[in-house]
Amino acid sequence: MGNFPTRGRPAGWIAVLALAAVSAVASAADFDLVINNGRVIDPESKLDAVRSVGITGGKIAAISEKPLSGQKAIDARGLVVSPGFIDLHSHAVMTLAGARMHVMDGVTTAFEMENGVLPVAKSYDFVAGEGRPLNYGFSVSWVFARALAADGTPVEEFSTDDWDGVFQRTDWQGYFPEDKARRVVELVEQGLREGGIGVGANLGYMPGANYEELYELAKLTKKYGNSPIYVHIRHNEPYGPNNNLAAHEEVIAVAAMTGAHMHFCHLNSNANRHIPDRIRATEKARSLGANITWEAYPYGAGSTFIAGAYLAPDNLPNMGIESTDILYLKTGERVASNERLAQLQKEDPSGFSIFFLLDENDPKERALLDQAVVHPDSAIASDATYWQVGADVIRSDVWPLPANAASHPRSAGTFARVAGPYVRDGKLSLMDAIRKMSLVPAQILEESVPQMQHKGRINVGADADITVFDAATIRDRSTYEKPNQTSAGIRHVVVNGVVTVSDGELLADAKSGQAVRRAVTPR
Repeated sequence: MGNFPTRGRPAGWIAVLALAAVSAVASAADFDLVINNGRVIDPESKLDAVRSVGITGGKIAAISEKPLSGQKAIDARGLVVSPGFIDLHSHAVMTLAGARMHVMDGVTTAFEMENGVLPVAKSYDFVAGEGRPLNYGFSVSWVFARALAADGTPVEEFSTDDWDGVFQRTDWQGYFPEDKARRVVELVEQGLREGGIGVGANLGYMPGANYEELYELAKLTKKYGNSPIYVHIRHNEPYGPNNNLAAHEEVIAVAAMTGAHMHFCHLNSNANRHIPDRIRATEKARSLGANITWEAYPYGAGSTFIAGAYLAPDNLPNMGIESTDILYLKTGERVASNERLAQLQKEDPSGFSIFFLLDENDPKERALLDQAVVHPDSAIASDATYWQVGADVIRSDVWPLPANAASHPRSAGTFARVAGPYVRDGKLSLMDAIRKMSLVPAQILEESVPQMQHKGRINVGADADITVFDAATIRDRSTYEKPNQTSAGIRHVVVNGVVTVSDGELLADAKSGQAVRRAVTPR
């Protein structure tokens, strides 16, 4: 994946089109918006030079060596002008609060893929009704399809994001008889017909789910534009009888058996202390023709519902952690004992927690994490979680967020951490960092989602999703102790040609985000 093919486009086509467009357009009437004199970095054409960008009708209309005039102008002198960052893995995009924190981290498109939603059309309608400051899209939730099949709830009566209701039950987590398994596949296919972008396969929360279901879902996605299956592997544990080697083998085998596009979610946390081995195995499978992609985030701690199967007290030794390595967000407490953990899992199964896996301050453990982050084939994705105050998820239209709003720091600072510290520490070039945060995720999706062919790039005709930042100062400020801190150095964000962040300040009334949906008919 380090060098994606450019489908049907001759070498040098971008530069040729850009120069032709500039000569034809630069002298035309004013653009809607211009971004002048910035260091434009386009990871597809490898352009890295001072240029001015003209935007009209939500599209990039010109790239010029000379300043352009427009109805609105951004002076980007001394700043980087980058394709807007694309996040393949955000639960936070389901709320306005989470989407706004994303934009303040330079994200212009965010997807709920690992878990997904159901029903799909209802979810798109709900988010469109609220509005978002960034583009958004969803996969079809295998978890929710199993919850519906387990108790027979009609899909139209199901909430689009009912984690609380689902986690009060366990009837969807284990093996299903043939009739229920068949119903699961039917529900997922309905979601694909409604435009779901692949399938969210959150196996870590249902480790007893049928192997046959994953196989059938993989075959199903081949019919729908080879949409990816986004897999949280069945077993996260680095140790024990059910460990992440077997879980990675399952995904690789399904890719080989079906030809389906399988995508590993958060390889860093699922591979854990076996990151080098799991990367080598995936590279080998890809070299043999398996269609496998992956993502990583630059933090040593994970986050999940406290009743996640892999956080069961008797499984913690297999995870390599103890109860005191778990932070319960609603109270801010470190869980003192296995007894307290069991109590919380019973009383509040959908409560959010942070669990500490790799020590970011330990050079050896940080080196393991960095292998997943800097690998040229990995996309950067946040796995952002909801923002909450105490027991309540923030679902209202409020900005700025309350001072005591809590989440994992990856929900606020993932992309700035990669574009800033990772680049300044010499772990990535700026071009490579931008590529992993924009072009790579766009290319992972563009086979089944043609809209994505116009994102992740700075070229004429591309969507005007643009992030302007200061390369010298960009960094994450969110921490585990004080998560509600937006990233530094993000100066301007443009979504579909509309300024959403101006001079580092969110424009709270800007809701120019648009839906991204699968548009390929069944084969």
